[in-house]
Amino acid sequence: MTFLFINTEVWQVNSNLSRESLWLTVMLFTAVAVAFLLVRLPEEVHHVSAQARGERLVALCTDTPVASIADEVVGDISEPHLSRLQRGNLISVLLFARLLQVLLLAGSMFAFFLIFGKLAIRATVIESWVGHAPTALLRFDWLPVSNELFQVSVF
Repeated sequence: MTFLFINTEVWQVNSNLSRESLWLTVMLFTAVAVAFLLVRLPEEVHHVSAQARGERLVALCTDTPVASIADEVVGDISEPHLSRLQRGNLISVLLFARLLQVLLLAGSMFAFFLIFGKLAIRATVIESWVGHAPTALLRFDWLPVSNELFQVSVF
């Protein structure tokens, strides 16, 4: 990611993007990520339901409120079966958890690139990369970064 961040072509492409195009690009990446998760999560739910049997189920219940009765209940469960609604609910919870993880990672990377870019990439370098002096960040003028640095960090 850092090598992509300090790539001249990335700065040139992003300096010519309108703010709307930038957010459309971000939404495209988000849609691809959600589609990928929606394809992968049902397999994970199936794997978990197949593994949650017998002693493995008792081990999974350790340190939970049902740990004390897990031994008794495990004998009554022949094979776990989830209804469509339960499976959909589990997939939506997993999707939300994964998206939250990705959002936290993306926010951390955004902050890192803003700080790294501000410290390591001078205005003269940005000017040589994009062909013009860095412009002020309009809507977020309280941030001491240029529009170009902001857009590359978002990208």
